[in-house]
Amino acid sequence: MSHLIVFIIALLCFNNNGISKKNTIHLDENGKQYTLKSFNICNGFIYALDTRQKSIFMYNKDGSFIKSTLADGRGPGEFENIPNRIFCLSSGDIHLVETNRFHYFSSNLDFIEAKLFDPVLHLNLWQLAEVLAEFDTTFLVSFTNTSLLSNNQYAIISKENLNVEKSFGFSGTTSNRILGRGASIFSNDKILTALALTGDVIIYNITNDSYHLFNIQNVVSIKELERIAPSRIHPNDRDSMKFLEDGFIINNIALYNTQILTIQNKYAEYPGEQLDIYSLEGKLLSSLPLPENISRFTVVNNKLYGLNDFETKIHVINLNID
Repeated sequence: MSHLIVFIIALLCFNNNGISKKNTIHLDENGKQYTLKSFNICNGFIYALDTRQKSIFMYNKDGSFIKSTLADGRGPGEFENIPNRIFCLSSGDIHLVETNRFHYFSSNLDFIEAKLFDPVLHLNLWQLAEVLAEFDTTFLVSFTNTSLLSNNQYAIISKENLNVEKSFGFSGTTSNRILGRGASIFSNDKILTALALTGDVIIYNITNDSYHLFNIQNVVSIKELERIAPSRIHPNDRDSMKFLEDGFIINNIALYNTQILTIQNKYAEYPGEQLDIYSLEGKLLSSLPLPENISRFTVVNNKLYGLNDFETKIHVINLNID
């Protein structure tokens, strides 16, 4: 009888498509999140960014609360605007970008310094989004907007003084404007950017300055939005709401064994219950049901760590995808 119970539990926790539930990390209520923007796992800890409180929370890997920042304001270590992503530096420090300010915290979440990126010195670049990669003396960064709507969505900037050494990107499209960048990641000299509202993915190769674009939901595309409302697209515009009713929001993308992972959430209805797997050419390889509802996720060491925006727990899911 005991063997039968174990077998049933195993069936409930595992599906034949290559995804199995490992465990759930319950985040301590003393460090409760209200609106999660991003989270990352490094240094043996979980770091999470709360947009309502404009604070960073630090947890042990078992979910026990360690400390948080009080970061609403313009003072040292405070945020007036909401950063996009928590980035873990090779030194072990924590890095966040808030519009045009770079914030540095120690692995213990003690504030170190803030640096200002001056857009006046770089007239074709402003509104930094996030750091995508760290090199010896430079960062690879992304931008949400450009003044010229031209070929400069990404840049290499100096770590020391934040001066732009090179800017580049795909040619000007509606995606340069206010469509919303859902996520960008960097791997093997390629930048993958998913546009949150349209389902378009852009893969840009920084070595040969080339890119290709494909749509992963076939509901709302850049071309359709350009045709209907070429001057301005925003999720709150009445004219564009109709096209988003059947669409999805892409909050995250990740790479796993050279495959693109996405969890798409219905506009105003989430979390996601399905993991979609694409090739780098944009071909849908498979769609796998998730054992838990997930809206934000990251992949670390063959494990998917996913969190529902309305929950205070992280679901750990093993990936066994060929």
